[in-house]
Amino acid sequence: MPFAFAFDAAGRLIVTEAGSSSVTSYNINSDGSLTVVDPSVGNHQAATCWVTAARGYFFVANAGSADLSGYAINSAGALSLINGSQVAATTGGGPIDLAVSSDGQYLYVESGGTGTVDEFRVNIDGTLGAIGVVAAARGLEGIVAI
Repeated sequence: MPFAFAFDAAGRLIVTEAGSSSVTSYNINSDGSLTVVDPSVGNHQAATCWVTAARGYFFVANAGSADLSGYAINSAGALSLINGSQVAATTGGGPIDLAVSSDGQYLYVESGGTGTVDEFRVNIDGTLGAIGVVAAARGLEGIVAI
């Protein structure tokens, strides 16, 4: 079940699949059709929904697991979990959206279940460093970083 998508620097489409908690990469052909590059790279978490790109990596929110997974992508478009780890960071309950600062160095995660925004530094190797948590209103719906 496709849920959300992002694009890499080469113009490939990266799609989350909530039902299988996985991510798939696609080449976009000249006629606009898609060709699978790397099908369903799973993370064994629950409800992989939202995705965003930062520093050449992709981060996904696993809404049912209260955590994030990170993916690297190689020059051919093949995906792999960063450092082979299924969990890149834990978040407040129900991470439901992600946004990245304009310089790609900071990742913000909206956790609607706890009414918080989790703050992370995106390290050059794709790992995440926790910065802090900001309280907001419960039931948040959407986050944008500018």
